[in-house]
Amino acid sequence: MPWTWIPWKKRCRVGHVSRDIGIKITRKSLTLTTHVIDPSVDEARQYVLESLLSRLRIERFGFVRASEPAPVGKPRFNLCDDPYITDGLRLVALISSQPIPSENVQNLGWEHTQMDIIEFGQRPRLD
Repeated sequence: MPWTWIPWKKRCRVGHVSRDIGIKITRKSLTLTTHVIDPSVDEARQYVLESLLSRLRIERFGFVRASEPAPVGKPRFNLCDDPYITDGLRLVALISSQPIPSENVQNLGWEHTQMDIIEFGQRPRLD
């Protein structure tokens, strides 16, 4: 259920994104299978931002601190024991129903991502 973002009185949804890179059998799911995620969850977040920007649908965006970073040498693990690395930031994007030219998109400048450039499909070492 969406909730209202008070400063702009806009409806907002909260979510998280990761890129599936396979499937595996697990006892931690009622279906006995689950998706294996790409450890670079920040790369998936960046893809969502760039995808929305290329479709001219973002009015404003920013990053907020949601957790402590999990760097390459110290990854975290999800429920099904897949490792992931993150800078701990989450994307906040105000979506427009009308096209917004890129020069009119406002970066709210709350937090700044330090995401390393990782080529698409390249898996970072986790040790």
